This record gives sequence, C-alpha cells and structure tokens, in this order.
Amino acid sequence: MRRAALAVVLTPILLLTACGDTGTITAGELVGSGTGTFTVLIDTGAVPPVRCATEQYLRDTPDGGETGISIGAGDADRIVTTIKDGHTGDVVILPAGPALDRVRDELATPPLAILTISTATYWAGAVTDRGLRYVHYLAGRNGRAVLESPPCAYLR
Repeated sequence: MRRAALAVVLTPILLLTACGDTGTITAGELVGSGTGTFTVLIDTGAVPPVRCATEQYLRDTPDGGETGISIGAGDADRIVTTIKDGHTGDVVILPAGPALDRVRDELATPPLAILTISTATYWAGAVTDRGLRYVHYLAGRNGRAVLESPPCAYLR
C-alpha cells in the first residue's frame, strides 16, 4: 500500500522533472572576484580558451578587479534557444553555422570572429550593450593574442 501511494505521488514529480528541461542554459560559473555584471554563453567546444581569455580580460580591464562574468556553456542550439526564449545572455560565443545565423537578429552588433579550433571558427556576439566591450576585447589584437598564445592556446 505504501509503495503504491509513493508511486502515485512520485510519478507526476518525475514527469514534471523530465519535462522541465526547456533546452536553455543557465550561467553557473562566476569568473572574477566581483558579482556578475554580464553573462556569457559559450559553445562547449570553445569553453577552455574563452574562459582563459576571460580571466585575462578581467586582469587587463581597469575595473576588472571589481567585475565578475557569469559563464554558461552548452551546445549551440541550446544557446540559441536560451537567447530566443528571452533568458539571460549578454554575449554568445558560437561556431559559424546555422546556430549563429539563427541568433544574428538578436545581436546588438554584427558578430566578430575570435578563434579557430580545428576547422570551426568561433564568433562572439553582444546580445546587449553590456557585452560590447568584452566582445571587442576578444576580437581585438590583445584578445586574439591571448586566445592564440599559451596558456589559452594549449586549451584548444
């Protein structure tokens, strides 16, 4: 009797849990010592070098010591779903391809190429104005140098 009652109670909970994944990404890691001032959603394939460059960005930025950047990672389709559904995301890092094309209309400015890993070129796009300076850093001379040199380049 107790098992039957438990099954009746748990079945709807398990079904709700299984259906609860909407395919979106939540930023779960804070890089830097401050509170997250903006959120970066990164395609899984680019996480290690971009995270490394993010740490350098915080060191190089005048107010970087008081800044934190929230990072979320997942596949490109889930990043697009997160942005299209209106969830938090100030910057996206995506490989060239259909996912980048689907999110272009959500970007504040055109995306900028930042990194090539194997045959995939990754692009950074600012979804909000808060992420513009970070995107320009990654795509600029200093950011590209960080992404392409040790230790970040070893993480590819």
